[in-house]
Amino acid sequence: MSKKSIETAIGKAILDTKFRAALLAAPDEALAGFDLSAAEKNTLKRVDGETLEWLARTINVRLRKTPRRSLKTINHINHQSHKE
Repeated sequence: MSKKSIETAIGKAILDTKFRAALLAAPDEALAGFDLSAAEKNTLKRVDGETLEWLARTINVRLRKTPRRSLKTINHINHQSHKE
């Protein structure tokens, strides 16, 4: 378990539509690649789909207003999360 793993899982759930759908449909399989404790996995499993969708919409609206240079950093972080 690590802070980085939970941050990556949350970020991926917000930024990656396919991962978000997988997390909601089959959370154990979606979270299998992350170094999370049972308690952390259970916490993530309890987040409802409406909350994740709201966060995704809110973040995406803000990203559209973010300067391109900052988006490169965000894309780099998102790319790194796909490697896990």
